[in-house]
Amino acid sequence: MLYFGLFMVLFYIVIGFILIFTSVFSYISSEPRVIFGIFFVVYGIYRFVRLYPKLTYSQKTNKINEEND
Repeated sequence: MLYFGLFMVLFYIVIGFILIFTSVFSYISSEPRVIFGIFFVVYGIYRFVRLYPKLTYSQKTNKINEEND
């Protein structure tokens, strides 16, 4: 589940940058594209902030388990 969360963070940020900086969705006018792009980037960052404590907790428990073995 942790890796899926990281994948989704990366996915949202990449889609946001695609919307902002490329003309892939050129049939959508530039203002809504930039607004949605910013939304996707901010949401990706938000998801990463929510996921970060789980990452650090997972790393700590892996170190403890390795020391106990």
